[in-house]
Parts: sequence; structure tokens; C-alpha cells
Amino acid sequence: MGIFLRELTIEHKEQIQKVINECFDEVYTNQDYGNDMVKGIVYIGAIDSHSHQILGLIGCYIYDNKSVSGRSVGKLVKVCVIPSRRNAGLGKKLVSEGELYLFARGCSKIELGFVSERTYLLKWYKSIGYVAKKITQKRRANMLVSITLMSKQVDHLYQISKWYNKLLVINNSVEAHMLRDESPKFLLVYSKNEVYRENNTGMLLQQMLKSMTLETIWERGKDYRLSGMLNTYREKGYQPVLVYKSDKSESDDLKSANHKTPDTQCHSKRNLYIILDATWQEARGIMNQSDVLKSLPRVVINSNTPSQYGLRRNQVIGGLCTVEVALELIKCELPIEIYDRYARMIREIIRT
Repeated sequence: MGIFLRELTIEHKEQIQKVINECFDEVYTNQDYGNDMVKGIVYIGAIDSHSHQILGLIGCYIYDNKSVSGRSVGKLVKVCVIPSRRNAGLGKKLVSEGELYLFARGCSKIELGFVSERTYLLKWYKSIGYVAKKITQKRRANMLVSITLMSKQVDHLYQISKWYNKLLVINNSVEAHMLRDESPKFLLVYSKNEVYRENNTGMLLQQMLKSMTLETIWERGKDYRLSGMLNTYREKGYQPVLVYKSDKSESDDLKSANHKTPDTQCHSKRNLYIILDATWQEARGIMNQSDVLKSLPRVVINSNTPSQYGLRRNQVIGGLCTVEVALELIKCELPIEIYDRYARMIREIIRT
């Protein structure tokens, strides 16, 4: 099952209401939605690429415009994931997207609150960098409810944040060339641990090519989910192709009889490039345990450009990070002047 994140509009109102009513002990009405719009709340949703169902969402708004520090304070509200999709890293992805959305609009601090009885949320938010401020009282349905307030400074949360506006500008040029019927898509298959790493470059790829990048989290023993997703895209005319390194030390059962280089793919239409977004050790473990991935035709990246990725230690010699792999794969899709500018910017980001 593929998942992509996008800003929700009034067309999604009924789905937004359904998700909030399912996740919270309250009735979220048309009037509540209207009040949120007046307040300036923007909802970001995690959407199933096959069914287009909203699996979770997060509300973002600026409630203290230009505080004493000269930067705004943003707030996250209605953070939720439907029960059937919890405990798989989706909540963390939504919070990260909400933080980046608010940072790009001038916020240096993010605040949120939740019912204090839900003590597990206190531990979870602390694990992703939030600090408890205070407990306050709020009246709900003629009852006083304790609300825990937490906050987080986000000035240096992401390596890519300071480049966000530059990426938005050049992305318009890139996507104008990439959003064609014959253009490829990318499917990021995350390890469960990777979604919690702030130096993850799959997140950067999603910011680069939002409309072309899908994601799923690989879970041991649930290969059928990945298989079902790939079959869905085959029906849409895409050819799933695994992007994986060539390694002489691999066992024979991992070797594919159909290895190709990206150059031979430039004139093949509608590839679905599958990239394992994990450490090299985790990627090897996923390959060992996934019959679906083993069976796919494979593209091997033979790049003459050494990796510029400097955000993690102990990298494999000759290996490329996720976003560098994507750069190699889109090289033949773009005019050389746009590609060169794009590649220089991305490599500068991941080098720092």
C-alpha cells in the first residue's frame, strides 16, 4: 500500500470529518470545519495511493504571528491516524511534515496539546523532541479536562529547511518536465526505523517530487501488502523495477537475471522505481526476507559521481543515498541545464 502526503482542501471535508470523528471522542461538525478555516488551519493528510482514503491527518496554523524573537509560533492540532494504520511510523511522518510546513512559513517554535489522560502521548512526543510546558484546564461538554501543552524549537530541525523555498522555486521547473504520462514514479520502501531518522533523505525526495513519490513501510511477514500495491500499479501501466546495488558478495538467490542500468531505461515508459530507504544493513535484511522484491527486474546504478552524503557515518564505499539515486534516475528526464542546477542544489544540501 503506497502512501503520499498532501495538503487537503474543502473537497476532502467529509473525509476529514470522518477521520477526526473516528480518532477522537468528539463530534467534528461542519461548523467546526468552518471555524478551523476561519482560524487559518491547514490540514495535511496521509493518503492511500490506491483507495485515496485518508489514513491520518494533521492540522497546522500560525497562532502567534511574529513573537518577541521575530519569528512566528505555529501550532499542530488534530494529529491522528486511523486505528488500523497505527504503530507504523505514519504519525511521525505527519508531525514532521507539519513542522516543515510551519517552518517554511516563518515559525521557529511549534506547540501542541493533548488530553493529559493519554499519558502514552507524553512519552511519544518527548521521543520526537517535544518538551512539556504546563498542564491547563479546558471546558469540553460541560466538563473541565486537563490538557498537556508541549513545544519544540525547529530552527535547526531539518538539514533541508533553509533550502525549502529554493526547492519550491526549482521544483516548478522540474515537475513541469516530469509530470507527463510517460514519466516514472518512485516508491520508497522504508524500514520501520528509517522514518524516525531526521537525516533521512527520502523525506527530501518527497519534497522534491511530491506528486511522483509514494511511500510504504516494509513489515516482516506482510509482503502481500507490497505485492498488492505493485499489482495495482501494473494495472495502471507501470513496470515495477527495483533499484539496488550490484554486490559481488550477494548470494545467488538475490541476483536478478534482468539487471539494467538507468541509461537503458531512459526510453522505457512509466517505470515505478522501487528504492529501499534504509541503512545498507537494513536494506540487505529486507531483501533477504522479501520474495516480492527478489522477483523484480533490477536497475543497477553505475555512477561516476562519488556520494556527497555527509549526514551519516560509516557509509558503504561507492554507495549513494536515496536522493542521489533518484537524481541518477531522472537525469534522462530533464533538460541538462535544469538537471545540473537541481543536482548541485541537492548535493549541497546533503553535504552539510
